[in-house]
Parts: sequence; C-alpha cells; structure tokens
Amino acid sequence: MYDIANHGTRMAGIASYFTLEDKLENTTPVVVNHFLESVKLFDRSDDNQRELYGYVTESAISLAEIQNPETNRAICMAITAPTNTLKGDGRPSSWSGAIDSIISGANVIEETDIKRKLMFISAGNTSVTEISESGDVKTAVINHAIEDPAQAWNAITVGAYTVKYQIPEELSGTYHPVVEPGCFSPFTSSSLTWSIKWPVKPDIVLEGGNLAYDENSNFYTELPDLQLLTTSKDAATGKSFDTLSMTSSATAQATWMGANILHHYPELWPETIRALMIHSAEWTDAMKNACFENNPPKRMDYRNLLRTCGYGVPNLRKHFGVFLIELTLL
Repeated sequence: MYDIANHGTRMAGIASYFTLEDKLENTTPVVVNHFLESVKLFDRSDDNQRELYGYVTESAISLAEIQNPETNRAICMAITAPTNTLKGDGRPSSWSGAIDSIISGANVIEETDIKRKLMFISAGNTSVTEISESGDVKTAVINHAIEDPAQAWNAITVGAYTVKYQIPEELSGTYHPVVEPGCFSPFTSSSLTWSIKWPVKPDIVLEGGNLAYDENSNFYTELPDLQLLTTSKDAATGKSFDTLSMTSSATAQATWMGANILHHYPELWPETIRALMIHSAEWTDAMKNACFENNPPKRMDYRNLLRTCGYGVPNLRKHFGVFLIELTLL
C-alpha cells in the first residue's frame, strides 16, 4: 500500500540494514538474515477510535501470523499516542494492557497454543517545539512522558541516544549540536514524571539522532547530517535514500538486533532475548554526566539515569562474540 508519510519505508531501511552508511562505504557483501512483514494500523490518526487501539494492534499481529504461522518474529511498533490514562503517570491503559496480553499470550485458551512474542515499542518523541519552549533539552525530555502504550511491562520500550554530532561545513559557524556524542537524544522521552510503582522505561536506547542549535537566533533545526541514512519511498522517481531519526529509528535498530538473534538462535524464548539485550546494555559517560547532579552520585541520580536512558545501549559483544562478527557490528 502507498506509504503516505514515508515512515514505514524509512523504518524498513533501518530494520533491514541497521545502518546504511557503513554498507555504502565498502564493497563487502551485505547479508540480510531476516525478512520484513508490514501491517498498516493507520492511514490517518483518526482512522480508529482510541478505545480500539489494543484490538487493532492484536488484529494486525494476527494477520501476519496467519500468513506465516511458523515464523519467529521481532515485532516493531513505532506508533504511539499521548497518554490514554487520566493522570498520565505510567499506569496501564487499555492499549498497553492489550500489548502485555499479546506478548505474554495471556488470552490464549489452550496452554499448548501459547506463543509468547518479542515486541519493541518506541518511547515517543519530544518535539522541537517542546525543546524550544522549555529552553533546554533536559527539561523538555523530563517533562515529555513515555507515550502510550510504551508503558507496557512486557514490551521492550526503546528510547534514543545519539553519537551524531558533525554539522555540515557550510553551517558549522552558525549551528552546533545540542547534545554531545553518547548522550541521550534530544528527541527521546522519559518516565521521570511517573509514580515509582510503575516500570522503569525506556528499557534500552539506540541511535535517534541529534538536533542543531543557533545561539544567535535561538533557533533549533533538524539536519539530515544528524540523522540516520535509510531508504526512501520515492525510489521509483530516483530518490533512493532518505533520513530518519527520533525513537522510530532507535526502535527499528533494536528490532534488527532482535531479529538477527532469532535467526541465529531460533530456539531462544522471547524472554531470553529480551534479557540478553537489556542486561547487555551499558550507560555512556555522556549519559551519566547529563543525568547525575551529585558527585559521588546518589540514589536519585541513578533514578534519573534509569528513567531517561533505561539500562543504556545494548552491547551484544558480551554474549555473542562470533555472532557479532557475522553481523559486521564489530
């Protein structure tokens, strides 16, 4: 179907290749160990009533499973909405509850038919407008709560960090990157406004791009150089590539990781893959510097870090040394 917003095609490029820049810079054959399936939930934001989002999501996943019932899947969903609960404090919604049920197989009647799922959901994006109005990135990210249904306990919620920092030479005297390499992305969101009884989200962070800032004009702007290169829906007209950023690109990267682990280790439970990815994650020094307010850091500093950056950037070298060489991540 026609990709109206060019979101699905750009997500597909990241989910297929993880990064395209390194693939285009050498002549090494590119091995893709997985295939993509796509089910569209919305053409427009008002296509379905919010009360039905959980049902619609479950139906979409079922469509793919009916077509290929024996396939192991890493499910990627980069569609979120402002909190669907009264207080917006991290409590479950009908949508997040449905996600938890889908992943755990809780609604399956016959125990022998239960097939637990591996599902990655974007944390939701802090907008440039929010950053501009708040005056700084940290405040904006704190105030932008993880979006519905990414509060689901069983989902792997993916936030964003960035190592992008190079401004085009012609703009280098005017603009500079908003955050330093390794820090949480300006576009990520946090669970710092949630009650402590609700889960720590995001679980992990991956590349979500950076933002440029002009101090003279107090102007923020998104630059392609600070985003990820990916595929374009307009390839037929000669535009083969596009760019993608925010928690969408991070979620696509996380799904690529999950899909490749499933390819090499198809017998692993989804819970095992979730554990391997999250427990392999590490915080960068830049994340700590941005979130810690005390030296030495106190318990509250670690809470700030966890609820902004999750457990950090997945580092599968801890578990899959030879496997990673095959995936050309080293």
